Amino acid sequence: MRGAVPGLEARAIRATLAPSATGENAVPKVAIHVEFRPKPGSHAAFDALIREHAKLTVAEEPGCERFEVLQPMKQDGTPDESRIILVEVYTDQAAVKAHTQNPRMPKVREAYTPLIEDRILTMCAL
Repeated sequence: MRGAVPGLEARAIRATLAPSATGENAVPKVAIHVEFRPKPGSHAAFDALIREHAKLTVAEEPGCERFEVLQPMKQDGTPDESRIILVEVYTDQAAVKAHTQNPRMPKVREAYTPLIEDRILTMCAL
């Protein structure tokens, strides 16, 4: 099974719903998980670019509650430079839409596209 980790059992995680501004409906927060695969020799440049993007996103977008850049590690504790993972949390779907419409996004994508081999994006209710 892809992604299975020996000795690690799956556990259920209960979704947390944030009340909407009106209090009438529960509106789920949105979490975004992105796994990037930098091209060989491009890890440092991509890492610097995406960390700056994360910092600016949190500063500019009130709906972005969290934007983490994670560096996977090999079993020996050294960085796995073949991957970089992003974990973003937004207050709601409108905040995600605002993020996709941030005027910086086209420039960020243009800058990182030649540095990566692949990108897998997963959106989740939180």
